[in-house]
Amino acid sequence: PISGAGAGIGLAVAQLNTLAKAKGMKYFGSATDNPELTDTAYVKILSDSTEFGQITPGNSQKWDSIEPTQNTFSYTKGDAVVSLAQANGQLLRCHNLCWYNQLPSWGMF
Repeated sequence: PISGAGAGIGLAVAQLNTLAKAKGMKYFGSATDNPELTDTAYVKILSDSTEFGQITPGNSQKWDSIEPTQNTFSYTKGDAVVSLAQANGQLLRCHNLCWYNQLPSWGMF
C-alpha cells in the first residue's frame, strides 16, 4: 500500500530521507523556490520529512531578490522557504548568495 505524502495523489512513496538516514547519511534534501510553493501537491511532498530532511532556497536568498533596489531590503521570499523548513522540522542550507546572473541591476559594475 502507498503511504506518506504521495498517497492521496497516486505517487509511490520512497521515503528518501528515511532511507538515506538508515544508510548513515545526515539527510536527503531538495532545493526549491517560491514559484513552486503555489503547487499544493508539490508542497505536500516537499513538507514530508520522511522524504526530505533538508531544504535549500534556490534564488530567493540571492542579492537581486534581497536588495532589488539599493538600500531597500526584503527577506520575504527567502523567509517563505525558511518558514516551510522550520514548520516541518527540516534542516535549512543556503545556496550561493551572490551569483553573476542574479545581481541587482543597480549593482552592475
